[in-house]
Amino acid sequence: MGLKLHRFDWVAEFIGERSSFLRPEFQETLPSFALAKLAYEQGQLARALQLAVTVEARQPFLYFGAKTLQLKVFYELGEWDALNSLLESLRVYLQRHPDLGYHREHYLLLLQFARRLLQLSPVDRQARAALREEINDAKAFREREWFLRQLE
Repeated sequence: MGLKLHRFDWVAEFIGERSSFLRPEFQETLPSFALAKLAYEQGQLARALQLAVTVEARQPFLYFGAKTLQLKVFYELGEWDALNSLLESLRVYLQRHPDLGYHREHYLLLLQFARRLLQLSPVDRQARAALREEINDAKAFREREWFLRQLE
């Protein structure tokens, strides 16, 4: 919530003060992930990427959170080869882990929409409008806002 409200100093302080209260298996990974999200929201893309890469996630929600953040940074920096490699690794992960429950649908949509976004021609207004409509219609898609911004 602090990120949405742009209370960045408070978020940084909260992460620093509260990390020790996490269960031991989360005390390194979760603060790194939270700091990566903070850096991203502050526009510090290189730092966000640096922190996201260090997130050693055995839990699928942290793994995909870090990878989603990397996807955004790679796209915004125009790192197309890295982005394509990341999308392929996510595809393989999803293939190997069919037990993700309702989260699986979201991550499949993330992959589908990211690949389509990469293939779009900047001048093809019709294709952009079609993708925008599909993104808006996707019920289980939590990254809608970011994707719609990229289509503007």
